[in-house]
Amino acid sequence: MSAVALLLLLACSKTVPVGAPVPRHPDVPERPEDLVAHDTLFTPPISTDYRHELPGGIPVFIVPGRDIPLVDITLDFAAGEYLETPGQYGIADLTGTAMRSGGAGDLSPDALEDELAFLAADVTSAVSMNRATVSINCVTENLDACLALLVDIVRRPRFDADRLALSAGDKVERMTRRNDNADNIATREWQAMLYGRNHPEARYATAATVQSITRDDVVAFHSQVFHPGNLVIGVSGDVEPADILEQLAAALDGWKPLERAEDPPAPTHEMTPGLYHIEKDVPQAKVRIGMRGPQRSDPDAVPLLVMSQIVGGGTFTARLMKRIRTEEGLSYGAYATMQPEIYYPGEYTTEFQTRSATTALAVKIAFEEFRRIRDEPVSDEELAGAKATLLTQIPRAFASRDSMVDIFVSETIHRRSPSYYADVLAEIKAVSVADVQRVAQKWVRPDEMSILIVGNWDDVARGDAEGRADMSGFFAGKVEHLPLLDPLTMEPIE
Repeated sequence: MSAVALLLLLACSKTVPVGAPVPRHPDVPERPEDLVAHDTLFTPPISTDYRHELPGGIPVFIVPGRDIPLVDITLDFAAGEYLETPGQYGIADLTGTAMRSGGAGDLSPDALEDELAFLAADVTSAVSMNRATVSINCVTENLDACLALLVDIVRRPRFDADRLALSAGDKVERMTRRNDNADNIATREWQAMLYGRNHPEARYATAATVQSITRDDVVAFHSQVFHPGNLVIGVSGDVEPADILEQLAAALDGWKPLERAEDPPAPTHEMTPGLYHIEKDVPQAKVRIGMRGPQRSDPDAVPLLVMSQIVGGGTFTARLMKRIRTEEGLSYGAYATMQPEIYYPGEYTTEFQTRSATTALAVKIAFEEFRRIRDEPVSDEELAGAKATLLTQIPRAFASRDSMVDIFVSETIHRRSPSYYADVLAEIKAVSVADVQRVAQKWVRPDEMSILIVGNWDDVARGDAEGRADMSGFFAGKVEHLPLLDPLTMEPIE
């Protein structure tokens, strides 16, 4: 900035004296609860407007944009970790990593890295719970070469033995740190309590399962997941739909499909209500409270999202945040999430962290709010605020071409209706005060919830110094102390 410009800036600026109130725009309310929600005019894009098909029926979603000379192509497969078999837990993650790092086609691992660097292309590959993805981002002028590399990585991964061993070693090394973070411990054990330790949502690889995986095992798992029967393609950026469809058809020609993978299995485990604890020397206790919830297809799913937003949606007007953080100063944040799953019932979970001495008080407040949402109708202001928050989240999900494509691909993989988001918007708007109380009474059942605490039990159990709450007030003081698991074997530490 020139000296003249700086002088002009200083001359035009207004100095606010230290300690003086900051001027507030007259249209901005003094408090968050005074905000007025306006109806959204957003209409979600419909996937059928962007859908194409390759020979053989492979769906392709294309959202073109010629403003920047970049192209994103993603090959998504409707399969994932849930296909792992006992004795091979960890193979999904290992396969996803090795596809990218282990070379492809005629290129060794190092040669593949050099070629991608030369083309200024970024490739990622991963296998998650119920989806496997390989994607490339590249400049338009290199699209032909980059598409050929992407297809080689998917169809002809080399799975170099040395790189595979290195990936397995890295995975085992990361396992050694599983117990370093109390949040990780709480999440791991909570999933086991909800779904059962042998369900894909809660099972974990061990050093033994990873080290027993051979290259042949990885090749077999890759063949099971990465084939046209599971495939949905997403393209965004600087392309002409007709041209990229022709290129994709040529690149995938001759690739024989298998049957689409079976859907993830529903859990058979039943959560047992109670108070559970894992000993860990941490400055703040990690707390999970909750129970199983609905499936996404349940007609109560949307009203429950509104209800959950009112109780613990993470905003400063949500009840748990107001009471546990703002009024009592017990935690930086308290959240309650209604998470319906696609293929089976999901969960309703409240989580926060707080000092050991105030854990019982925070838990007591949470249960007071669970009962209040059942017993008392919410206010019109709370309902309007929660609905406004949720209604603004859907437009943001469509904010970029990449995110639009991802939504359309997910919609197809999970067999959702093309009108899903439009339907959700309409359902959110239609939720009433009576709906919130009805679904709360049906799904929020405090007596059937479980509490999991990771922390110093002696300090947690005695409660706060003022005697407002201690852990004897929950489940008649009966607590089950769960063992900390060995990070490599996932067996209890003696």
